[in-house]
Amino acid sequence: MDLYYRLNVIEIHLPALRERKGGIELLAHHFLERFSRTIGRKARHFAPLAMAALEEYPWPGNVRELENVIQRAVVLSDGPYIEVCHLPAHLRLGFKQPETMNLYEEGVREFKRRLIVRTLRDYDGNKVAAARALGITRCYLHHLINELKIQSEKTVRSYVPSKGERETSVSRVN
Repeated sequence: MDLYYRLNVIEIHLPALRERKGGIELLAHHFLERFSRTIGRKARHFAPLAMAALEEYPWPGNVRELENVIQRAVVLSDGPYIEVCHLPAHLRLGFKQPETMNLYEEGVREFKRRLIVRTLRDYDGNKVAAARALGITRCYLHHLINELKIQSEKTVRSYVPSKGERETSVSRVN
């Protein structure tokens, strides 16, 4: 206990990284420059969205966590910019990818959703038959239903094909 009081002559308060928001950008650029040089990567800048994600994160691991995140981003980058996709998933929460990638992923997701709903409707909600028609396993169909948040009976019965789908769909003969 005596050692504590001997060392505690002058108290220095060093705020946590989350308390000094301006320091995040400076440290991030410092680590980016250092790791780009040592690893031999071209990354020299942060995309605005990536920097916003870094500044919004609370940094419970403080400076060491920031250093590790920047090192990881430099290793994953292949161009002059660190993008949001180079950051760990827990930092990307709430930050969307660039709009073109977002539109593509959204389009694929909507296509899958419509295809599954239409197939389930065509097979009167029979998941085994629908999975067979789609060429997938029943388990994977259940996975997609959960992932795409398809509420089986209500969604399937209320599904109305779009004009383009009505024109190209083939009616089943029973």
